Amino acid sequence: MNPIFLKVLQLFLLIVLFYLIYLFFKKKKNFISNKPLQIITIFLTSLITYFLISFFVISVYFYQPNIEFNKKEWIINNDFQINNNPRKQMVSDIIKNILKKEMSKSEVENYLGKSKK
Repeated sequence: MNPIFLKVLQLFLLIVLFYLIYLFFKKKKNFISNKPLQIITIFLTSLITYFLISFFVISVYFYQPNIEFNKKEWIINNDFQINNNPRKQMVSDIIKNILKKEMSKSEVENYLGKSKK
């Protein structure tokens, strides 16, 4: 997506959120009577809500479950241009359980296979 479009969309969502929170607080009978303090409260509540929603959406979007290393799958999926390449999910298992500091480059290549380059 176009980065400018995303920024405009974010700003629009923040304004809508601000307005909805304003309407919510406006209906409260015992809300703060001081107008500047009302605006600050509404603005801060909107920002906090916006960041919480953004954090949740980003977390869900970028979540990649880790899977156990499978040599057959590793060799089959050697194209990094594929979006859902299972190699990305195997990396943490490789680092934790397979690679050792004393391993040479040839030992790693024997275990994982030669790189595509």
